[in-house]
Amino acid sequence: MNTSDKCATVLRDYQQQAKAAINDELGNTDSTLVVMPTGTGKTTLFLDVAWDWPQGDVIVLAHREELIWQPWNRWHEMFGEYGEVEMAEHRRMRYTSRSKITFASKDTLYRKDRLEDAFPDPKAVGLIIIDEAHHAVRHNKTYQNILDYFSVNPDLRILGLTATPDRSDEVALGQNFKTVAFDYPLWDPTGGPSAIGDGWLVPIHQEFVVCEQLDFSKIGSSSGDFVAKDLDREFSREALLHQITTPTMEVAGNKKTMIFAAGVKQASRTAEILNRYKDGNAYCLVSRVDMDDNHDAVVNSRDKVARQRLLRRYAKDEFQYMVNVGCLTEGYDEAGIQCLAMGRISKSRSLYAQMVGRGTRPLPGVVDGLGSPAERRAAIAASAKPHLHVLDFVGNSKHNLMSTADILGGNYSEEGVVEKAKEKAKESGEEVDMTEILKQAEEEVRLELAERKSLGARARYDRRVVSAFESVGVVPTREPGYHHGRLATRRQREALDRFKVESHVVERLSFWDASVMLDKLVSRVDSGLSTYKQSKLLSRYGVDTSRLTFDRAQELVGRLIKNNWKGLW
Repeated sequence: MNTSDKCATVLRDYQQQAKAAINDELGNTDSTLVVMPTGTGKTTLFLDVAWDWPQGDVIVLAHREELIWQPWNRWHEMFGEYGEVEMAEHRRMRYTSRSKITFASKDTLYRKDRLEDAFPDPKAVGLIIIDEAHHAVRHNKTYQNILDYFSVNPDLRILGLTATPDRSDEVALGQNFKTVAFDYPLWDPTGGPSAIGDGWLVPIHQEFVVCEQLDFSKIGSSSGDFVAKDLDREFSREALLHQITTPTMEVAGNKKTMIFAAGVKQASRTAEILNRYKDGNAYCLVSRVDMDDNHDAVVNSRDKVARQRLLRRYAKDEFQYMVNVGCLTEGYDEAGIQCLAMGRISKSRSLYAQMVGRGTRPLPGVVDGLGSPAERRAAIAASAKPHLHVLDFVGNSKHNLMSTADILGGNYSEEGVVEKAKEKAKESGEEVDMTEILKQAEEEVRLELAERKSLGARARYDRRVVSAFESVGVVPTREPGYHHGRLATRRQREALDRFKVESHVVERLSFWDASVMLDKLVSRVDSGLSTYKQSKLLSRYGVDTSRLTFDRAQELVGRLIKNNWKGLW
């Protein structure tokens, strides 16, 4: 394809960085992963990569219908052409294909007869893009059938994208994808680049509601999360339903609200109770309609016409409360959502993050065209949606229920910060900015560690490495599971050597440590701050080099030389 025909789609700065990193990684290895939060434009990114892909056809592989049609529509908007579709009754036009890209359902394509009919020459496919790649880990047999078929092409490349790798998923993703090209966090406690910090997504406020009626003894667990049918039965009780709907209405006020439920009965009864207060103000979208729970507010998501009609009405603010059972956790975008009520409690960080992602987008047009993070954050704060309000329902239980602290606090290296933040938020009994609560919790945990005289070097660092990090203000963060065991690459070591980092430090760094260190050193150069060598030297004399400029550092080094290295004064 001629890229001169490409429509005017301008990638954001982090998307440009991600695209460059993808192309770089896929030039050196056959598979790589991108991690970006919901609402930061993964679809736009991978379609832009696909349009410019230089060799062979492209397949976009997904596990849900919405994740097929949304990028298919976006492809047409961006490039003015229609891509192919391979899903159920939709078949790729093998002989008269007008596009090099095919959007395919993994549940359709994995069958051998369908593969051979749609793609008789597997070597013609040069790139496979897996959307929501964390599912490729859980259902690897289905995906593996497809990947094995195309693996006869030695030049085949695999690109995975995900917003929500759970910590257990991270390790598995590291086994499936050889590198991580780009990892853009939802929020970074160290002040580094992040979707919320950079003003692309709205801040998240948390509020806990204690439901005394919630009895966890009747709720079983399976595969690391609660059994949905047990949750549905427990949360369908009249007393507990009122403990959920009443605070939801109080918190939401007139805000557009989405409520997640565990099952049909809970969703149906929740909508019914909400409509007692204002008729026609709540609907529920479910994949199965039970006769006992069938009323006017229940819509079957498998009825595509009824589903689309309901979603259009919700987008137009014709009703306030959208209750759903797993229908809108992925592939659904509605920036107007300002409040989320988590009636589907979970122990799964991945599932919880997907649900929260439904409400983190700013209102349309609020951040468009603004050049700096500060401008975007200010625009969000002044908008009709200054933050997302998340309502979690908890009982008297020792279960580790997910909350916004878990998805915002994933980069904290100290143990106990997230749990302390949860407790502080619960004790407050009101709406809190979870990023601020996490900062307070981190300070308290560090103080406790200091009191126990445990602030020595971390187990995986020796003192020299810690000193090197501290001299340029690097705060070590939790190493994602998909980087476990990876050593610093040759290019990282060479880059650190150019920054004059000592060889005995470099040889002890993991891939993640080296990445964090390089990001910091590059940002210091861009900001006109002291170099690593200057900072390391001056820190020995008690100088705070965290914001020290290059010129001031030169002056102080000159004083040291003048005083024969006896001190600055």
